[in-house]
Amino acid sequence: MKKILLISTATLALVFTACNHEPDFDGLRDYKAGNQLKLQVTYGGTYTGKNGFNMGEDNPDNPSAIAKTKIEDWLNANYYTAEKGSEATIKYNVIKKSTSTTTVYTLNTNFEQNYTVGDNVNIQGWTNFEANSVYNWKYSTYSGNTYAQCGNIKDVATSWLVSPKIKISKGDVLSFDLAIGYWKGNVLSVLISEDYSGGASVSNLTQDKAKWVDITSKFKIPEEPAKGYGTMAKAGTYDLSVYAGKSIYIAFRYAGDATKNTTVQLDNIQIEHQDTETSTSTVEKEARATIAGDDSKWVVTLPSEVPDVVLDEGFESGKTNDHFVGDGWLNALVQGTYYWDYKSFSGNLYVSLSANKHEGVLENWLVTPVLNLGKDMILSFDMKLGYYNGDALSLLISNNFDGEAANISAATWSNVTSQLTIDKSSTGGYDTNWSNYKVDLSSYTGKKVYVAFKYLGNGTKGDNLISTTYQLDNIYVGIPK
Repeated sequence: MKKILLISTATLALVFTACNHEPDFDGLRDYKAGNQLKLQVTYGGTYTGKNGFNMGEDNPDNPSAIAKTKIEDWLNANYYTAEKGSEATIKYNVIKKSTSTTTVYTLNTNFEQNYTVGDNVNIQGWTNFEANSVYNWKYSTYSGNTYAQCGNIKDVATSWLVSPKIKISKGDVLSFDLAIGYWKGNVLSVLISEDYSGGASVSNLTQDKAKWVDITSKFKIPEEPAKGYGTMAKAGTYDLSVYAGKSIYIAFRYAGDATKNTTVQLDNIQIEHQDTETSTSTVEKEARATIAGDDSKWVVTLPSEVPDVVLDEGFESGKTNDHFVGDGWLNALVQGTYYWDYKSFSGNLYVSLSANKHEGVLENWLVTPVLNLGKDMILSFDMKLGYYNGDALSLLISNNFDGEAANISAATWSNVTSQLTIDKSSTGGYDTNWSNYKVDLSSYTGKKVYVAFKYLGNGTKGDNLISTTYQLDNIYVGIPK
């Protein structure tokens, strides 16, 4: 029987070979996947760190990322029967290290506690000494700020303001704020001693009893103004590393007379260093994988650190006619008195601005929060115009703005208004429907940017009248919906 069967099979093969065309079997003509899997699994392979991949090993922009390669190898080893059209989500761990920096003050004196203007500076641990007790360092105040002041000397005087004994830590730096008034010569010295005994007397403060190292040259001591007072500002910093582990005193010595009696104002005397702490945590992430070809090979896509949506503002949390206020947003008035305000129509809230009836030039910038852009992101927004009589709106993008309203003009802004095809037919009323506008942001991938809607109009009647109303809603930045 086996022999007959073999002969029959061979004969059948010859019959097929003799034909001039392939067998007319549907199943042989069209490929159909027979094992399409939809998986939700947890990665069970080996990690490079303890219970997780190390930071950076799942960089989605690196086609050879370690996490991508290992997860693909694991999928292909364990789900090798999956065919074209299969999909998977794979949970995996990443070891995340975060570093925090804290400023630690070894000394922080701002003269704000228990003071009376005109009295001698009296702070626990500090020495305030002048031999005749006339020209001591005294409390003074200006524009709500209190500081120590010495000056207007009418006789020969040396006034000392000496810190408590301070043990210096690694990384400590000394800084202080300084202002000069009616400069008539250099009168201030900044000194350090390791062996000062702490006694408030002429003998204890002189070089005979204590060795003082002069570090005045390490700071910027103004030699102006000859009249009036300068602005209080940081005089610089001095690295105290050479004293690490030692105890020292810091002295501010004023030496003046009737002709050299510059006024010196001191504030915010600080010795500080930065403490850095690194913490480790395990973060669970989710990769996606598909089989797109006929080779049954899984291809993994790692998740981006940037979310798919970085801004989605529908203006639904405001109150009609209030100025728009949003977390991280700027409603920045550069010139004029009108702001972007909440408006409502048919139950829908949005923001609107017009220079209509405004006295003269109106310039206001509506600026988004900082946007950390990922791949393939767009800006999308809805807009209506009303009573169009000139272009008052510009759409701008900056990647060097710092988010401070006062620095808008200092930033570099790219004008992308030309990418918008705006319907300007609403000269006698308002647009009936919202128009949607989209701007491709792919050229800013991986950058942090701000988007600004700049309104520049003029409510004055005449040739310069531009008071078009602009209404904005549904401002979105992210992967296209």
